[in-house]
Amino acid sequence: MTGFSEPELREEIASFLELRSDSSVLEICVGTGGNLPYIRARTRGPIAGLDISEEMLKICQEKVDHMRLWPVDLFLGCAEYLPFKPGAFDRVLIGGGISYFGDVRRALSEAARVTADGGLVVVFEQVTLLERALGRADLPLRNLPSNLSPLERRWLFGHKFYLLKLVKQV
Repeated sequence: MTGFSEPELREEIASFLELRSDSSVLEICVGTGGNLPYIRARTRGPIAGLDISEEMLKICQEKVDHMRLWPVDLFLGCAEYLPFKPGAFDRVLIGGGISYFGDVRRALSEAARVTADGGLVVVFEQVTLLERALGRADLPLRNLPSNLSPLERRWLFGHKFYLLKLVKQV
């Protein structure tokens, strides 16, 4: 990655979530947990991570334990069928994978379902020139469920990444 550092990127993502000291957070596509230390630094509330890869979750759990980021609960699953109760989280982060979901609209609807009224859903994605040419940078905006409204879109590091902030309507 040129022109920025990974810590800079993670700080931007965590800052964009507008966390309070007691915010509950779900990260969809948690991967190896790169964002978790930055999220944990901003909230003492419960954090959950979900990923479709069992191997990624094993690495993530090792990071959580090594860095003592508890409480963090990890779940194997996919974004289109979240195993959480409605309104369970103040913030939901969908990180680095939405353009590869089988059903983007369903995934966003599920994110909205598990977000508390007035809570935020934040989408973070790396965008290549090819993805931009194919219109993938706009997938979330083209597939918004009616109960999510865009608040802000921020391009980072020369348009290599974007952050999209959505609010769940009451």
